[in-house]
Amino acid sequence: MSYSVIISIGMRCYTEIYLKQMGYKKFSCPFDAIFSNTIDDIIYLFENRIEYDKLIHTENIKHPIIQQLNEKHGLRTIHTQFNYYNEHDYSRTYHLATFAHHNLNDDAARGHYDRCFKRLDVIKERGAKTLFCLFNHPHLESNRCLSFENICKMKAYLSRHYHCHLLVVEFFPYNNAEHHTGYKMVYQDEGLTYLFINNGNLEYESQKSALNHIFEHVIKVDPGKLLTYEDVI
Repeated sequence: MSYSVIISIGMRCYTEIYLKQMGYKKFSCPFDAIFSNTIDDIIYLFENRIEYDKLIHTENIKHPIIQQLNEKHGLRTIHTQFNYYNEHDYSRTYHLATFAHHNLNDDAARGHYDRCFKRLDVIKERGAKTLFCLFNHPHLESNRCLSFENICKMKAYLSRHYHCHLLVVEFFPYNNAEHHTGYKMVYQDEGLTYLFINNGNLEYESQKSALNHIFEHVIKVDPGKLLTYEDVI
């Protein structure tokens, strides 16, 4: 099947980073730089988008730990619906913020997300064949291997709303005897491809060989058929 669109849906920003490095990111979408704890968080944001009355902005938290982290890493935005928030553990609160790279107290950042969600509307209305990519590093703090039940829940949700396929890749050394860039198919059907890559390294260069092989030979993406930014504005 030829895809017109390739989109990151999390769990962290690594998915967007890898897609960009491979040349498959053609425009920004809402989940590029979002940290999601669970599949339910992703579905919630698809359904409800940005609820500005449920946000806490780290620039407004007048605590020295938060202020130091703001200066070091940048302003972040916490979503009260599903974010960890603890006044006795400000460091963890900051690092687990849903919007880890955007200050949604800023009009420009709000405009960015509004445009990103409008692109999803255009893609949905056109019925463009979309590859949704969900990459997960289970060894990172607060991350874990995804349950197959939740992966299927994500697939079912996307299939109801989009003309699409879901690609899930989890990165961890499942077999030390195999070459560290190897991968294995866990499950595949019409709406889902689920794989393990035998390598937990975060750097793209370490994952490049396996990812390119997956996109070229398993998913069979034709880069020449992907929609551009101008096609979806």
